[in-house]
Amino acid sequence: MNKFFEENIIPYKGTETFEFGAKYSDIKNMIKSEHLSILQSERSNRGCEIDWPWIILTVENSITLVFVKDVLFEIVLANSYKGKLPNGCYLGMSLKELEKLDSSLVYNEIEEDYSSKEGYWITEDEFGNIDSITVYVKEIAEPRFYKYEWLERYL
Repeated sequence: MNKFFEENIIPYKGTETFEFGAKYSDIKNMIKSEHLSILQSERSNRGCEIDWPWIILTVENSITLVFVKDVLFEIVLANSYKGKLPNGCYLGMSLKELEKLDSSLVYNEIEEDYSSKEGYWITEDEFGNIDSITVYVKEIAEPRFYKYEWLERYL
């Protein structure tokens, strides 16, 4: 298995290889050089203050990288990803076990996920095990996120 799928997950930073602020073309070229499969899609942001589409790269159906204006700002990890968060959280861990490690988890009924004050979101499967971990730039929680002023530090 490629090292990309075993790296530490770092809230507000990314992973050891995929760091927030990285440029789309650099990451895509790196993934291609490893001969990994990539699916690319786009998500519109119509109705947001600034309608800049998000470009989404999904690597081997396990790592989803989300970009705006060619800047990486969110990573969703699922399926065969083996890395862990600093608190020890990993895919397949039971939610009950994680709740012992992170008392800040709060369920969001609209998104159907749990958010942590430690800088990540998780979802669980029908058996109560974690089936995705999402990390993101710190500014994502701010009301002005969709104005994209935070992008200036990466451009």
